[in-house]
Amino acid sequence: MEYLKAAPRRMLQNCPPKALFTLGLILLATFLMAACDSTPTPAPVSPPTQAPAPTPDIQATIDAAVAAAIDVQATASAEFSAEEPAEEATEESSEEATGETTGEATEEPAEEEPVEEPTAAPEPTHTPQPTPTPRPTVTPVPTATPAPTATPQPTATPIPAPTATPLPTAAPTRVPPTPVPTPAPVTITKIDANGAHTCALFSDGSVRCWGSDVNQQLSVPIGVTFADVSAGGSFTCGIQADPEREGAAFCWGKDLLGTLQVDRSARLKSISAGRQHVCGVMMDDTVACWGSNERSQTDAPERQTFVSVTAGGSHTCALRDDGTVNCWGANNYGQRDYPAGEVFTKIDAGDDHTCGLRPNGTVACWGNNLWEPPQIEGIVDIGSGDEFTCAVGHDSSAYCWGRDSERDLEPPDRRGFEIISSGDQHTCAVRFDGVVVCWGGNRYLGATNPPDDLEHSRY
Repeated sequence: MEYLKAAPRRMLQNCPPKALFTLGLILLATFLMAACDSTPTPAPVSPPTQAPAPTPDIQATIDAAVAAAIDVQATASAEFSAEEPAEEATEESSEEATGETTGEATEEPAEEEPVEEPTAAPEPTHTPQPTPTPRPTVTPVPTATPAPTATPQPTATPIPAPTATPLPTAAPTRVPPTPVPTPAPVTITKIDANGAHTCALFSDGSVRCWGSDVNQQLSVPIGVTFADVSAGGSFTCGIQADPEREGAAFCWGKDLLGTLQVDRSARLKSISAGRQHVCGVMMDDTVACWGSNERSQTDAPERQTFVSVTAGGSHTCALRDDGTVNCWGANNYGQRDYPAGEVFTKIDAGDDHTCGLRPNGTVACWGNNLWEPPQIEGIVDIGSGDEFTCAVGHDSSAYCWGRDSERDLEPPDRRGFEIISSGDQHTCAVRFDGVVVCWGGNRYLGATNPPDDLEHSRY
């Protein structure tokens, strides 16, 4: 047994040093290969914040292993050199003993001598082995879990930056227009009939005329506005309202003995046209007249003031501011014989007579006055014609009296009137709704027919 146990040692001792060195290198290489090939269990991936484990210095480990192998080789060589003579002597002794024993046994088989146990060869003294340098514990390097290969993101198609749509330029804040007041409806403010035609004055200063136009008495000047208008025998006159000619008289139609010869420098407040003459109240309230003066109808009293004037066939009457009356011109029918002491609010001259409206709404007439006016109160307007007169009562009814030669006294509608005027043989009145109504003689081609574009009613 001891022999068998010593066999490995003898093998090492019998190996030459070069073989031992080679064996050590093979063992070292095997160890290193085993250490490198062994894949340790991957440690859990440290959080990103922890530092990775230090990588062992493999080169230092190899150098240490090579140094240890050299030491082992040197030790083995020394032991081999010391033990080699002893082993040879032992082996020779053993061989001699064996041979002697074998020979003796062959020659003398009968005698049996006590067999001596071979004395065990003294074990060689072991030179104490140097304590091998402990191999550094190779901390298994955790195989870093390979970072997942980032899947290449598809190249994003560059989205063109949207072109900024220019903001619409803010429209300037529109200042609401100043509301224009709705103009008042155009209405008829005055109507005047004489001879065979009639004219109406509107609130906007325009004038419209209808009836006989034999002498162009209906040809109202274009582009001229008026403050007053009056129809004469065969002509028409008005007072201009234009700023540059305000107050100037303007007449058109037939020039009867100077009816159209107007002093354009004179400024008038009101105007009245008779059969062949014209009179008006001046700005200083005196009266000026022009045209035919065969009956002194144009001889207005001097240095007297009046608020209104009315021209008849051949006479003229004027109303003072105290309501009293003064008349001049022809007096063959008593046209100048006005009631003494009477006070009136309005007077209107016909062909040969004149009527006045008292403050109590009753009517008084003088001149060719064969027919007494009705004794009714509340008359608000009067119009004198040729031997007849018409009036509007407080109930807006139309009343007429005098000679009825051509149905002059038969108004078609007795109610709804507010303004009235009479010519030679016809009368026209304006209703509250603006409708013009005319009646009487129409022998002069349209005396009772207002224009088609003028609201009217024909009887």
